[in-house]
Formats: sequence, C-alpha cells, structure tokens
Amino acid sequence: MTLDDDAPLSALAKAPKFDDDLPLSSLADGVQKPKVSRQLTPKASPKAGIKGKGKGTPLKRRMIESSSSSSSSDSDSSSDSNAPIANHKGGKKTPAKKSKMALLKRTSTAETMGEDEIESGGAVSKKQRLPKEQVVADLLCRWWYVLPDWPPDDEAYFKAELEKKNLRKVTLAEWDWEPEVDSKGRAKVYELSQFRGLYRDISGTLQDLRPKDLCPCYANFMKKDISELYDLLLKALENQLQQLVTSKYYDPQLEAQLKVMITRVKSQQEQHNNGKR
Repeated sequence: MTLDDDAPLSALAKAPKFDDDLPLSSLADGVQKPKVSRQLTPKASPKAGIKGKGKGTPLKRRMIESSSSSSSSDSDSSSDSNAPIANHKGGKKTPAKKSKMALLKRTSTAETMGEDEIESGGAVSKKQRLPKEQVVADLLCRWWYVLPDWPPDDEAYFKAELEKKNLRKVTLAEWDWEPEVDSKGRAKVYELSQFRGLYRDISGTLQDLRPKDLCPCYANFMKKDISELYDLLLKALENQLQQLVTSKYYDPQLEAQLKVMITRVKSQQEQHNNGKR
C-alpha cells in the first residue's frame, strides 16, 4: 500500500506496520519484507599473509575508503592553501608583490631625487621655472621676514568687514542665548579661534573676511613687477640672515647658504636692470 500526500489521515491507520530492522528499500513499496539476518557472511576470503583484510562487508570497506580519501583531499587542500603564493605558477612573482615593489620604488625615488628634480612647493619643477617664477618661489619661503603679518591682527578691520556683510560677532558662551538676527538685521556669527578672520554663521557656512588682495600667495606675487620682487627677496634674505646670527638655533651651514643666495640674487637683479636699459 502506497501513501501519497493527498491521502486522508484515516488511511494512516490502515498502513502496514514496519519494524526497526526493515531495509529502507522496502519503504518505497509499502510492503513488509522478512527480517534480514544479522549474521554477516564474508563474501571474500582474506588475502594470504595479511591479517584482518576482507573480513568487513563491502559497505564498510566503501565507508572506510571514502573516509580516508576525504581526509587525504582535505589535507591536500589545506597544504595548498597554506603554501606561499610565490610557489604557484612556477615561482613567478604575484601582482601583489609587484605592486609593493613599485610602491617602494616610487617612495625611494621621491626621497632620493634632488631639489632640481622634485620641488614640494609647487607643480612646476625648478628647472622649468621662469626667472620671475623662481623669485616668487624663493620669496614665498620667507615672506614674513619682509612683509607684515597676514591676516592682520586688527580688530577694527574685521569689525568693519562684518558690518559690510551685515554680520555681528558673538562669542560661543553667548551663542545659544543670542537671537539669530538682531533688531538691525545682522545675523550672528562666531570666529574660529585658530584662524583669524574666519567666521561661521548659524547654517555652518564659512565666512572668510581676510584681506585677499594682501595675501602673500603665488597669484598676488606674480602680479608684482619683477624689480619689486627682487627688492623684497633681498630684504627678506638679509633680515633672515640677521636673525639667524643672533638666534640660539644658529646654523653655520644655513648662514653660508643664505650668503650665497644673496650674492646670486644681487647678480640676477643687476643683470635684469642692465637688460632694461
């Protein structure tokens, strides 16, 4: 008697009973088969000279062989996974090792290249700079020896700039208690203590009130005449040398470099002035 999924539950009561020793193949037919004797008779005699071989059933031997083969494959796969990458494909270098070597090469190249080949101050190398660009580059390294501080430490200047933009400065201690806009229509801002002249409003927008036309930057220096740049650079070098001699961090090697640089800039300035005549 075969039972399907759509059979009524009452049919289960009429189903034949099976015992625990019935082979699984009998369940498909739904018919009770006689019990299988537990006594096992070996089908093959053991080989001569080898004890204990051939006594197990074919099923048992297959299970042992399957277990041993699976263990062997696991050990092989484990040994393969733990093997160095360089051992694969005939010991050739892997892309990961190539990329690492390339990174080391780039790093060592950047560290060993001279000042003429790499310049950290700009995108143009020193060899490709025009005379004016070189003067500007040298001045950018020491502008504070000849020009006033920037941004200026002038509270009156920034107060006037705030009025121009209809803003008012509020301290952080008073920020939560001050209205966003006062009776005069001025929005509140607070100053960034680490950056003079920079403020943030209630929306977090940055308000830069520093005098951009006076900023000691490449763009502003390139607008100046080269004669003025030579004068600024010479004055900066002389002031730097003077402060170095009286400094507790005196460096004789730097002093010699500054003296050579002053001589070179004076020669270039003289050549420029003679060329203008």
